[in-house]
Amino acid sequence: MLNILVIAPHPRAKEQAADLLPESLGRVTLKVDVASACGLLEHGLFDAILLLAPQASEHTLDEIRRLRRLSPDSPVSVIASSTTPLAWEESALASGADFVLREPLSPSHVAGMLKRSLATSTAPRNGSASHPPSTSAPSPSVGRASLDILRDFSHILGYSLDYELFAEHFVQKVRQIVGVSRIAVYLEKPPTAVASVEKNTRMSCVAAVGIPPDIVECFELSRTAGLGARMYQSPQIVTATGEALHNLAPTDQKIQREFEILGCRVAVPISDRTRTIGVALLGGHVTGRSFNAEELQLLYLLMEELGSAIKNTWLHRQLASSHRLLADVLATLSSGCLVVDHELTVLHANRAVVAFLKGPDATDNRLDFADLPPALATPLYDSVAKSVKVQPFFHTGGPGGEHLFRVSIVPFHAGSSALPRSAMLVLEDFTQIEAAKRFEIEASKAKLVALIAKRFAHEIRNSLVPLATHEQLLDSEYQHEDFRRSLKSALARETGRIQRFTEQMLYLSQPARTANEILNLRDLVEHCFERMNGMANHPARLHVQSDVELPLVRCHRPALEHAVQEIVTNALQAGGNEALVQVRIRLVGDETLQVAFRDNGPGFNEETVERATEPFFTTRNTGVGLGLTVARKVLEDHQGRLNVRVRSTGRDSDVEIELPLARSL
Repeated sequence: MLNILVIAPHPRAKEQAADLLPESLGRVTLKVDVASACGLLEHGLFDAILLLAPQASEHTLDEIRRLRRLSPDSPVSVIASSTTPLAWEESALASGADFVLREPLSPSHVAGMLKRSLATSTAPRNGSASHPPSTSAPSPSVGRASLDILRDFSHILGYSLDYELFAEHFVQKVRQIVGVSRIAVYLEKPPTAVASVEKNTRMSCVAAVGIPPDIVECFELSRTAGLGARMYQSPQIVTATGEALHNLAPTDQKIQREFEILGCRVAVPISDRTRTIGVALLGGHVTGRSFNAEELQLLYLLMEELGSAIKNTWLHRQLASSHRLLADVLATLSSGCLVVDHELTVLHANRAVVAFLKGPDATDNRLDFADLPPALATPLYDSVAKSVKVQPFFHTGGPGGEHLFRVSIVPFHAGSSALPRSAMLVLEDFTQIEAAKRFEIEASKAKLVALIAKRFAHEIRNSLVPLATHEQLLDSEYQHEDFRRSLKSALARETGRIQRFTEQMLYLSQPARTANEILNLRDLVEHCFERMNGMANHPARLHVQSDVELPLVRCHRPALEHAVQEIVTNALQAGGNEALVQVRIRLVGDETLQVAFRDNGPGFNEETVERATEPFFTTRNTGVGLGLTVARKVLEDHQGRLNVRVRSTGRDSDVEIELPLARSL
């Protein structure tokens, strides 16, 4: 992760820097000119410097020269406009720029340039890291009693709930008692209430004493490089003059540079006793001596106490944030929510439940358990105090008693406890829902009545036409034999049609009949065919094949006869003038008889097969469309079923009925 300084005087500098330098590249500090960055440049804080030069001016060349004087080791790159003269580019390189690039540029181009420039810059910075380790005799200027007081004091501060203020106060006490010249505490980003998908690797300074504010603002540590990575991999104390640091110096110059930028000599891991969450960097003693082993060990323990306290603070913030989030969610719900603990204390009541129980104009949003009506308080008490499982129920209440609520009680158990620690009462206002359901039911009833009346009128009118015609000719034509024969046929046919329609309505409205007879299903089919064929205008043929010697069924004979007659009638009407009805009886499994009907008509297609048993559905001009509907109900009353099939090649049935097999007469 790089620490990059961007100097740009124009107003769109921030947007341009964000476009050229992605956040993953490192920390970007934006300044309008070199003068505002002097303090940072003198400390050698930046890995690279980027100067945005929209105009090729002499002032920009002066800025480049000043940058080179203030930060001789940091590579300086200039981004010029596409119209910049070549002579000015040469002057910029002569003034100290390492690269001059022309717009337009891509972020990958800029990132590659910065990495190449850093790879070629190997000069040691300020030379302070190459100094031999100094040796100084330990001087116990800090008394053991003072350090013990500090450790006890850290326990007291562990109750603080603001980790930033706590860390700031903590470092001041460490400086006061231990006597460090400067100290900075770097911590990772605190966790949020909802876990983040991408882990943040940066550590920012939350408290510092003796370090310039501009460095605190701009400088960060990383968990993937330098001191941050070292602490996360091996949480031990690292000193700028220690043997461990000198062993890493050839391969990790970043640790040395971070010590130099902050002016510190000791890095101590901050741990919450399970993992490292930050780093504390300390300068030398105010007297110039080095810390002895006892002091370093105590500092390590102090930082562990600091880490534990900060972890507790973060956990408290997470819980508080989750509580606020849950309270906000419950507050926005249209359903009323009320939560009580095991002592029946109301822990939460959203605005909706207050409005339901006290009215929408209630000014007092507080709600006590005593405010609940007995119909709600009793089951809630039983759930919390007696662990009774309460099923959802309806309650009529509200300020005027005109609202209908659906009530649910949800207990919350803790661990293996038999009694719940708390319970939530949920009130859902079903007043409008029930009103809409009643309206829909009434509308459906009215629609059904209108449909039945229309079908009744149509069917009765069809029967009245031939009867009315014969009635008009009765006086003049009654002496003729042909007229009397036609009148008799019309009376039989039309009264039979009305009787069939009446029976259909009765079978639909009445409950199932008792199956008290055992009949041969083949004989029943043949009997029904003969009866319906006798009423048809054109005689039809029947072909029955039975794979079962005695296809016996237990039934209510009139009802089952009516169901089979409806199926046969449907087949005769589909077959036309030369109708042929084919029937096959077979055994399906061990206990089920199947009767498959097929006629010589067009059969059912994919559209009509879906609606074939739907009440009042018909594709003919006569009939009310109740035949297969009644047949299905009768068969279901006999623990059977009716299947309507799409006409296809190789299928030997249009309609199938299935009934339980009866073993004996």
